[in-house]
Amino acid sequence: MKKRLLSLLLAFVLVLSLVPVLTASAANYNIWVCGKTITDDNKGDVLGDGAVSFVPTGSVYYLYLKKSISWNNGSAMAAINSMLGAELRIVVTGDVSVERTMNGGAISHNNQLSITCDGTVSKLTAIGTGSNSKGAIYADGGISIKDAVVDASGGPYGIHAGGKLEITESTVSAKGSTSAIYGDGGLSLGSDMGVIIPEAGQIFGADIRDAEGNRATEVLLQPVDTYNLKVCGRQVNSANCKDILGDGVFAYDPNTTILTINGDCEYYGTMIESGITGTVIKVAKDATLKIIDGHGILVNAPTRIEGPGKLTIAGALSCIYVSGCDFSIKNANVDLSGKNGICGESGAKLYLYNSTVNVKASSAAITGFESIALIDCYVKAPENAATADGSIKVDGALAKEALIVPGSPSGPVVLDNPFVDVKESDYFYDAVLWAYYAKPQVTNGLDATHFGPAVTCTRGQIVTFLWRALGEPAPTITKNPFVDVKESDYFYKAVLWAVEKGVTNGVDDTHFAPNANCKREHAVAFLYRAAGKPEYSNKTNPFTDVSSSAYYYDAVLWAVEKNITKGMDATHFGPSAACQRSQIVTFLYRFMKA
Repeated sequence: MKKRLLSLLLAFVLVLSLVPVLTASAANYNIWVCGKTITDDNKGDVLGDGAVSFVPTGSVYYLYLKKSISWNNGSAMAAINSMLGAELRIVVTGDVSVERTMNGGAISHNNQLSITCDGTVSKLTAIGTGSNSKGAIYADGGISIKDAVVDASGGPYGIHAGGKLEITESTVSAKGSTSAIYGDGGLSLGSDMGVIIPEAGQIFGADIRDAEGNRATEVLLQPVDTYNLKVCGRQVNSANCKDILGDGVFAYDPNTTILTINGDCEYYGTMIESGITGTVIKVAKDATLKIIDGHGILVNAPTRIEGPGKLTIAGALSCIYVSGCDFSIKNANVDLSGKNGICGESGAKLYLYNSTVNVKASSAAITGFESIALIDCYVKAPENAATADGSIKVDGALAKEALIVPGSPSGPVVLDNPFVDVKESDYFYDAVLWAYYAKPQVTNGLDATHFGPAVTCTRGQIVTFLWRALGEPAPTITKNPFVDVKESDYFYKAVLWAVEKGVTNGVDDTHFAPNANCKREHAVAFLYRAAGKPEYSNKTNPFTDVSSSAYYYDAVLWAVEKNITKGMDATHFGPSAACQRSQIVTFLYRFMKA
């Protein structure tokens, strides 16, 4: 019996030995790279050359590209073709290209696709081929590109998202025969992104359009500096500031904070919105801004309008709306019509200098300011109008019309001279009175009756005078590099502003020397830098004591051309001479008029 059982057992073992051993097959992730399926067996090195690896982590799947790949098979698949049904994140290391030489796109995915880099400067070049591809880079879901450099071209689209296309903190170039980039769910650029090509291009729903509204078949997007300024709803940045709308009408110079208007414009909404301290809206030639359901100019930081052109604003809810700051109209001609003319709120102050301001409003001409200052101009109409309670009023009621003109009812405005050491025949007479009566005041006297025209100016005084003349713009930097400048000093904010704007860097890295005498060379250099180092036409140097290698050379020639100074005599500028109070207020007076 025992022998029989042993024989049966041996027979059973023999049968088992003949049955094939079944093993679990490697997982297939439904991603193909150059036609090769990614599995658990090859995911660490898909092609066997270190180019591609795959990491399935949670709900997000990572595909790492470290070397270039190219596929020329006749299949209709993309070089990287994914049917994962989940988010795929492509991480690029170094300069890598994915090229499809026949019949398809470079990268295709059936869900959300993200592209980024590994923290180093890396670039992904995607090249598709043929009209069959939906895009060199395509995803059925959305596409997100962040912290990456991407160049995509080939086929109808360079980059095509079936959902939303989002690009942030990246440089993206694309070409496509139909459209360079397209997002079926819309296109979104991060606040730091700007359209470099096409020049003055804008987002139009799902893609980038050129200035004529045509789909751009070539696009370059890059991170840019953005400014607290919008024109016709468009964010102004370093890429578009030279021609904001692409039609030559608006240009912004961030160095001088000058927004130039060169012609007419019509817009549905608020046309100009600024939060930049010291903005100058310069009307280069006669311009009409027609507003439909919005404000003409809306500001919340000190701003000034100046000529030489006439500015007409029509149809606005408020032609000019000022929130919590000073607003000036200086040496300008302004014609306003709408529901309201000029409105202020939250302690806003209005200053009108030597300007013609004609307002016709259905509600109020000028109202809502903490105060209104008329300098070298007066209310000509309506008669008996008063600047009461920050508004133009007649018999206590808000005036719907107002005409303000240069001069005074009895002729030019005459300002009282409080200083016994300043005579009307002095070359600096007008400059001293301007500095004394300016808002904000540039400087008062040494005392109530003495200006001290021959007293030498210090470095602290000169940067403060310049800062006040420009409207006391608030510095945005908070770190004070100078051990000899304290927060309690009258010149503290002026010095920080001057350093921020590149007007001066101090005498060394940690010392400003506020009490040191300021030389004439320093004064003109400060003014030249504050003006943004503008070009000048006259390159002839009349001064034997100004070398072409001197740091102040351009500043001196510019100042002479702008009639800010003529020098000590016809052939001497006197760069090392100490700058007197009479000289610096004269320089500033001419600088502000230049």
